[in-house]
Amino acid sequence: MNSGLIKLVVIIIIGIVVLSILNIDVRSLLDNKLIHKNFSFLWDNLKDIYGYLKKPVNLIWGVFYNDVWLTLIERTE
Repeated sequence: MNSGLIKLVVIIIIGIVVLSILNIDVRSLLDNKLIHKNFSFLWDNLKDIYGYLKKPVNLIWGVFYNDVWLTLIERTE
């Protein structure tokens, strides 16, 4: 569990270093109202899409997991 957190921290640090090399000010990006509006629009639409797809995806996952995955696991034991 800790290795996942460490990987995330390393990726964030590398991302900030790359942005610094490209002379991009992270603070100005975070303060930009247009970026906030765009991410808000994207987040709202992703929530709507997730709302529509949640039931079918869970159904397909349940069928796959119960009928295919568990069967394969049982056969290999």
